[in-house]
Amino acid sequence: MAKLIRGRPLVGVLPDLLRHPAEYCRKAMVENDSVLLQLNLGAGSFYLATKPEHVQYILSDNVDNYWKGRIFNRMRFVFGEGLVLSEGKEWKEQRRLLQPAFGPRRVRSVVPEICDLLEKRLTKWAEAASKQQPLNIADEMRFISMRISAAAMFSKDVSDDLSNTIAESFDIFLKYVPIRFFTFFLPEWIKVPGQRKTERAMERINAIVASLAEERRRVPGDQGDLLSLLIAAVDQQVEGASRVRAETLLRDHVVTTMFAGYESTATALTWTWCLLSRHPEVAQRVRAEVNDVIGTADPTPESLSDLHYTQMVIEESLRLYPPFWESFRSSYKDDVIDGTEIPAGSSFLLCPYATQRDPRSWPNPDVFEPERFSPERRRSQHRYAYFPFLEGQRVCIGRPFSLVEMKLVIAMAIRRYHLELAPAYVLESKAEGTVRPRHAPWMKISAH
Repeated sequence: MAKLIRGRPLVGVLPDLLRHPAEYCRKAMVENDSVLLQLNLGAGSFYLATKPEHVQYILSDNVDNYWKGRIFNRMRFVFGEGLVLSEGKEWKEQRRLLQPAFGPRRVRSVVPEICDLLEKRLTKWAEAASKQQPLNIADEMRFISMRISAAAMFSKDVSDDLSNTIAESFDIFLKYVPIRFFTFFLPEWIKVPGQRKTERAMERINAIVASLAEERRRVPGDQGDLLSLLIAAVDQQVEGASRVRAETLLRDHVVTTMFAGYESTATALTWTWCLLSRHPEVAQRVRAEVNDVIGTADPTPESLSDLHYTQMVIEESLRLYPPFWESFRSSYKDDVIDGTEIPAGSSFLLCPYATQRDPRSWPNPDVFEPERFSPERRRSQHRYAYFPFLEGQRVCIGRPFSLVEMKLVIAMAIRRYHLELAPAYVLESKAEGTVRPRHAPWMKISAH
């Protein structure tokens, strides 16, 4: 039977969840031997499933009984009817139409463009290195990731002002995500803290997306970017429907794609640089591999695929700090999980941050050890003990693009620069919409 965690009178575990929801889930998992937990929120409750077998059951074995659900639907004002929140036949049709935009051929085609963007930005790092000016690596990774996302989406380099507006608007949304999620039992007309700020932030993003989409529609045909492919997919999906319906769905796809691609990759890269700074012997191995495989040439899809140790470092970073620490599901029908009777309409939280630090699956789980992801050791691991991009049929469509972008950024930067956190810097996390460093990670930069 699931163990009930009652928490405090009236509010249950809600105050503890809001302080650091990912870390709360990890501690609850460890203290209760990874059993299925039911967390009381006062006026509602949900199940916390961290055991790999339970995750697999929900995401794969009995996936038809579980949808994104009541909790995730609290984000519908952001993601609309895009791929994140669509279900059933509509989701399958969207996935089929959008898959070419994220397939291997498309990912390979953008590598030279990403290299050009990175070269321009990394050249500016030389000035910081010569003047011994520290870099806020989180800001740098967000800047780079936004530029790459914009170039891939719109085939243009957006201005600093536009980029900052998008990034700041997403930051506002992320700050207030937990309170939206964990008050899912409230009616929508009740405004939770931060709701109006978030709505205004999304209005700014909607206006930007509408302007760029209108500009693109004036130049019909494939322009070689994601927006062209999304427009074609949307027009095919809503053939015969109103123009308003088409533009609304296009907006949903663009916002979903930009947010997921920009935020997850920038955050994952930030954590990776922090971990490499704290483990210089690992950074040296990555640098040696990059110099041996790529040298001073521009990376290619072929050379990137040969960066095996770098791939292990990225995966271990994603294990410790998966950007999206949460995924929610609700049951359509009654079910039974590991002897627990699950009523129809029950809500579930799947927490990669917790599952990926479970000592039953990962010995010394808080230790940074890239060798965990050697082919030999990974084969012995339960597939659903690691799911930073989810797994099953709803696995993140942008995973290949994100991993290639991360490899490119690390390879091109590490062969030219050494990045070092201040010795007194405390590596702590905070969990809002994503898991980010609690303190700004300023780094000393020096050229090789």
